[in-house]
Amino acid sequence: MSQRKLTISSLNARGLSNQSKRREVFQWPKRKKFSVFFLQEAYCTKETENIWRAEWGYGAIFSSYCSESAGVLHFI
Repeated sequence: MSQRKLTISSLNARGLSNQSKRREVFQWPKRKKFSVFFLQEAYCTKETENIWRAEWGYGAIFSSYCSESAGVLHFI
C-alpha cells in the first residue's frame, strides 16, 4: 500500500485583483504540489469567484469579501 504525503500551505495574498500577480500566486502552489493551499486577504468578491475558479483550474472554496473579512480561498 502506497502512502501519499499531505502538504498544506498558506499565503497572505494582500489582494489579487491584478491579473499578473494572481497568475503568479496561482502558479506557485502548483509548482510546489501542495495538497491544500489557503490564500488569506485575497479580496475576492462574489463577482470574481467564477473567474478565479476558472483561472485556478482545480477545486476552490471561497469565503468572499464582506465588511468583516477580506476573503479567503481554499484550493484543493
